[in-house]
Amino acid sequence: ALTNVTLNTCSVGANDAEGVRGGAVATAGGAILANVRITNSRADGTGRVFGGGLFVGGDLDATDLVATGNTVHSHLAPPGSPFGNIAQGGGVHTHGLATVRGSTINGNTAKSDSYEVFGGGLSVGSREQGAQSVSLTLVASTISGNTNESLCDVCAPQGGGGIVVGEARLERVTIADNVVKSTNHYGGGGGFRFFTGGNAVTAEILDSTISGNHADSAGGGMIGPDRGTLAITRTRIENNVGANDA
Repeated sequence: ALTNVTLNTCSVGANDAEGVRGGAVATAGGAILANVRITNSRADGTGRVFGGGLFVGGDLDATDLVATGNTVHSHLAPPGSPFGNIAQGGGVHTHGLATVRGSTINGNTAKSDSYEVFGGGLSVGSREQGAQSVSLTLVASTISGNTNESLCDVCAPQGGGGIVVGEARLERVTIADNVVKSTNHYGGGGGFRFFTGGNAVTAEILDSTISGNHADSAGGGMIGPDRGTLAITRTRIENNVGANDA
């Protein structure tokens, strides 16, 4: 548990380091955060790299969290396979379920030199094969100005603002001005991407705004679950762009 804590300009890893997690904070289990600032930190490695600012191995409960200016970067370092270099969660990543209230996730970056990227700002649940589905509850929070980028010619990074693998409920949330991009202009879910993970799921969005987001390919504002239900109530979705820019 962290309460009334600020962590700034922290770093972990190296370009050729394996198993890098959490630029400023990493927990093997769950985390409870209240009034925590994680800024300008980074996680660098090769293979799967998680959490530029924060990595949580279990469940996350956060109130008044600010994660801004953090970076997670999976580098191309031989002799590893270029198709294993996956970055998740430029600002925050949790392997377990997440409950986030009154928080700001802004200006973070997730990047891979050679393969896929998930969640420029927030990443909930792992995209590893066989990983369990989790859930996200996001209330009265802002996810803005985050970037998801892959330098792979044929890859499609997902979720400029964030992703969740499983159920989701977003209420009174602003998702704005996030970007997904790649070398050959692929990528989806500029604002947010909802993945099913396993069984069909429900993603609910209430009293929220999704605006000004960009994806090089599909779903400028968001991409809903491929199996299940996307329910949208009293929400503005405007000025998003999903287009191949080549």
